[in-house]
Amino acid sequence: MQNRFVGSWLLYGAGNGYWNDRNGMGRLYATRVASSDEPVRVDLEQGVDRIEPLGDNAIVVGGRGSDLVFSPIELTKGTAHAKRDYIRRNASQGELRSHGFFYKDTAAKAGASRGMIGLPIRGEGARGSRYLTEGSASVLFLAENDLDLSELGSLEASAIRSVNDGCRASCVDWYGNARPIFVGNRIFALMGYELVEGTVAKARLSERRRLEFAPQGGAPVTDEQDW
Repeated sequence: MQNRFVGSWLLYGAGNGYWNDRNGMGRLYATRVASSDEPVRVDLEQGVDRIEPLGDNAIVVGGRGSDLVFSPIELTKGTAHAKRDYIRRNASQGELRSHGFFYKDTAAKAGASRGMIGLPIRGEGARGSRYLTEGSASVLFLAENDLDLSELGSLEASAIRSVNDGCRASCVDWYGNARPIFVGNRIFALMGYELVEGTVAKARLSERRRLEFAPQGGAPVTDEQDW
């Protein structure tokens, strides 16, 4: 079960989660926190695996067969309803924890909806629990304009190399190992021990540079190993 407060709304629903596969229909429920009205039911052709704020509105991310679907949910006109979705073919989420997703609001005036979305992804149909043991293949970036989504592109990870540092600098089991980062007008993707910077020109994202910061040597010696 996923749930999220967005402004005066509480949104909740169910999707793939860690172990189950859901190939299609999902239901999102939206209720105003300070209202006695019945929750609004929004039928979606996807699982409800992630619910996130999108300014004053929201977005639901979930699987539909082998595809990953992003459905904007409009909340600013007195009720909740789904807008046209964006489908990334042959993909699944690379992170299920909250900090894997980030939305940068770039609207020039109050009440407008405009921004950029970043989310780690991997190959098609992966169960949610795989992010605990495998790195994300890339971070996908989408442009959002009045709840209309379009793809800018992805920043890709290099071929995975095994680095065992005993969680000295990074450990997927603790907090996940991939996320988008927005700093001013700069765009980054953190994937394991790589930090990749991108740049947008003519509505397309391309790689600018990358930095690898994997520690040298093996895992540190523990107290148990000392004995």
